Amino acid sequence: MYHDFNEKVPYLSSYNLDNAISSIKVKGVWLFYADPEYNTYVTSLVHWAWGLNYKENLHAIDDQISSLRYAGSQSNCNEAGYNLYEGEMFTKKDLYQTNDIPDLSQFHQDVKSVIIIGQSSWTFCEQANYNGRCVCLSAELHDSDYLSRLDVGFYQRISDLYLYNVKSVRKGCY
Repeated sequence: MYHDFNEKVPYLSSYNLDNAISSIKVKGVWLFYADPEYNTYVTSLVHWAWGLNYKENLHAIDDQISSLRYAGSQSNCNEAGYNLYEGEMFTKKDLYQTNDIPDLSQFHQDVKSVIIIGQSSWTFCEQANYNGRCVCLSAELHDSDYLSRLDVGFYQRISDLYLYNVKSVRKGCY
């Protein structure tokens, strides 16, 4: 069976594909979760795949995927931006942005992990208005072909960078 997804799917059961995916082909960055709603309520398996034409047989997580979503822009896979995740390992709620945010409290979301996409670096700060401890993050992985390019940075736990919350984000390194 083949299905082409171009949107976030919190419940693969709505496509009769819960625990039924054994191989993937992706363009961009895609995240696959063992539980519905992106492992919001259960700490469980997360698998991510990225590339311009990446194919994989999911041996280790064969038939164990219950939700999936992409990171970044749906229309331009290398648009400079970032995804913020409420849980570690890119779980729970997410927020995709392409611009500066001086005060993230308006979004009512904690940040425990981050994905960077594109060729820009971003500074993440523990306090609003770019104050407190700040860390600059950028893409560390790259893929390209004749027509396209994809740059990605995966930060599974921002606490590994001694950053324990994010309250503001701005483009560039400061």
